[in-house]
Amino acid sequence: MQYLRQEEVVPRQVNRAQVLLCWDAGLTGAETARQLGMTEGRVYALRRAFQQQGLRHYLSISAQGGAPTKLTPQVHKALAHLVAQAPRKAWSLRKLAEYLVRKGLVASISTVTVAKALSSLVPGKAAACCGSGQSAAQSPQ
Repeated sequence: MQYLRQEEVVPRQVNRAQVLLCWDAGLTGAETARQLGMTEGRVYALRRAFQQQGLRHYLSISAQGGAPTKLTPQVHKALAHLVAQAPRKAWSLRKLAEYLVRKGLVASISTVTVAKALSSLVPGKAAACCGSGQSAAQSPQ
C-alpha cells in the first residue's frame, strides 16, 4: 500500500498494483474487473504478466505509446455538467461527441470514448447505448 502513495507513481502502475491488491484480498477476476473498471480478460492478463515478470518488472513497465487520452479533466467536467443538469431533451452519444468538438474541448472524439467517459460518471448509463445512437445524457436548454 505504501508503494501507491509515492509521488512518482504513474496511473498505470497504480492500476497494476490495485490488481495485485485485489488478487491478494481474494477477489475473483470478475470482482476485480468490476471494482477497477476493466475487463475480466485484462485482469487475468495482468495477473499472468505479474507471474511471468515478477513484482519489480511488473510495476516498473513504462508506457507503451499510443495516442494520448481525449478524456481530459475538461471533457469529464463538461460531461458531468450535462449529466448533472438533467433537463428535458436527451442527447445521443454522437451529439455529445459533436458538442465536445464544437466547444473546443477536443479536436475529435469517438462515441465509444464518450460512452467510456459517461460510464465513469454514471455507471451503467452509457453501457446500454454505446454505439447504438440511443440517449446517453440530457441536453441543456
